[in-house]
Amino acid sequence: RASGRPSVGAWASGAEPASASAGGASSKEGGADKVSNAESFPISEDRAAAAAEEKRPVGMPRFSDSAKSSFEAALQRQYTRDKGAVANAVGRDGTKAATKKQADGKASGGKSSGRGGRAACFTHGPDYSVVSRNLALELVRVTEAAALNSAQWMGLGDKRAADQAAVDAMRLVLNTVIMDGKVVIGEGEKDEAPMLFSGEYLGDGSWPAVDIAVDPLDGTSLVAKGKHGAITVIALAERGAMFSPGKAYYMNKLCVPYEAAGMVDIDAPVARNVKAVADALGKDVCDISVAVLDRPRHSELIYNIRRAGARVHLIDDGDVAAALAAATPGNDVDMLMGIGGSAEGVITAAAMRCLGGEFQGKLWARDEAEAERLEDEGFDLETTMTATDLCRGEQIFFAATGVSTGDLLKGVRFTPGGALTSSLVMRAKSGTVRSIETTHRF
Repeated sequence: RASGRPSVGAWASGAEPASASAGGASSKEGGADKVSNAESFPISEDRAAAAAEEKRPVGMPRFSDSAKSSFEAALQRQYTRDKGAVANAVGRDGTKAATKKQADGKASGGKSSGRGGRAACFTHGPDYSVVSRNLALELVRVTEAAALNSAQWMGLGDKRAADQAAVDAMRLVLNTVIMDGKVVIGEGEKDEAPMLFSGEYLGDGSWPAVDIAVDPLDGTSLVAKGKHGAITVIALAERGAMFSPGKAYYMNKLCVPYEAAGMVDIDAPVARNVKAVADALGKDVCDISVAVLDRPRHSELIYNIRRAGARVHLIDDGDVAAALAAATPGNDVDMLMGIGGSAEGVITAAAMRCLGGEFQGKLWARDEAEAERLEDEGFDLETTMTATDLCRGEQIFFAATGVSTGDLLKGVRFTPGGALTSSLVMRAKSGTVRSIETTHRF
C-alpha cells in the first residue's frame, strides 16, 4: 500500500517533496510557463516525473490536449494571484488567454475585463491561490448513506439492526473513497460489531494514507425508541495522528465552545467551570445548560451542576451530538460534562479541532481491576488529554448527518420517492464549517 507514496511527515509539516518541486515548479520551456503545483498534498516521485515529462500541472487529471489547455486557463483566471501566470495562461486555441493590456491593468491595480469585471486577485476571504482536495466533502456521502439506511429502523425497537444497517452502508460507501484508510476508532469489541473494526483498511488503497474514526450510529437506543438526537459520524486525520484507546472503553470528558477555550479545567470544581463558561458566553449561571448522559454514575455530577445554579440537559445516548451542539452557537446546550465512551471522545476531539472548541478528557476505569489492567497496558488514568493530544496534525476532516432530529441537525425525513438529510461538514486546516441540506431521490 505504501509503495511510491510520500511520508506522512511531509504532509503533516506542509513541506513539499523534492519530486513535487521538480514537477510543479514554474519554468520557461517552449515560450510558456508551466503551471505551478495546484495540490497542497505531496505526491509520489513517479507521479511527479510523469507530470514533468508530459508538461502538465502536478495533480491534474489526464485530459486531452484541448481540454487540458482550457482547464489550465480557467484555473489560472479564477485562482492565481500571480500577474505573470495570468498573462501566460494558454487558451483553448493555444493563444494567450490574457492580453498584455489585461496584465498591465492588473499590475497597475486596475480591474480586469474578465467575468463580471472583477480582479483576479482576492483580497478578502479564503486563500484560493492553491486549491486542495477537501475529503470531508466526500465523507458526507458516507454519513448520508449510513443515516438513510439506519433511519428505516426508527422506532422499531431493534437497536442492533439499526446499528448494523448504518455499518453496512458506511462500509460500502467508504470503500469507494480514493484513500488508504485505516480504522483506528470503529465498531470494535465493545459493540461486538462484525465490520468496521479497529485495524481494518478501507478505501481503494490509493494515497493519501489516513486514520479513520467512525461511529456509524451515535445513539442506537435513540433510533430504536424513536427519540431525538441520533447522528452518524466519521472523522479522518493523517496516518498515525489519532489516539487509539484500545480496551480503555470509557473517558471522563469536558467540552466547551470556542469562547470558553482556555478557561476551564476538568479537575476543577464543577461550579468553577460552569461560572467560567457563563462569563465567557456573557450569560448568567442560571442560563447555562450542561449536557450529561443519563447514567447512575453521574448522580453526584448532576447534583453539583444544579447546586451551582445551572441547568442539566440529560441525554439518553449520543454524547458526540451533544458536544457538537455545545460547541456550535445558537443551540440549547452550552457545555458537555461526564463519563462516556473513549472512542466517542476521540471523534469529539476531531470535531473540536475543526470548530475551535476545547475538549479535555481523562481515561476512566469502572473498577480497580480494570484500572490495574489499563495501567499494565500502558494507559495513564491521571493524565488530562486535550483535543490536540487525541487528534494531531492539521489535515483533519469531519462529517456528520442527522438520523433523528436533535439540537444540531435535523433527522432523515422520508418523502414520496426519496428523502431529505441534514449534514455538517468541517475541515480543521481551513476552519471551514458547512451545513448541507440534501435531497435524495430513490
